[in-house]
Amino acid sequence: MMGGLGLAFGMTVAAGLFSMAFSQFLKYFRSLFPVEGDSPSPEELLADGDAALRHAGMLIRQYADRLSFGVRVGRQHIALHFDH
Repeated sequence: MMGGLGLAFGMTVAAGLFSMAFSQFLKYFRSLFPVEGDSPSPEELLADGDAALRHAGMLIRQYADRLSFGVRVGRQHIALHFDH
């Protein structure tokens, strides 16, 4: 089963539940999502506007079973896969 949703800033989200896995696919026109580095400290989260994105990237890497990033025709693509 697949479902899709169009959001602000040209972002689209599609999600699917396939037998024993949940997959989510995001496409958007903003800068590449940070996937490297450690989670920022609480002080960095308050002081740096990009720190929240770095923290989100760390959480995604920690919880997704498979993760892929890329750029196609100027749009950023993120694919998340979670096994049951």
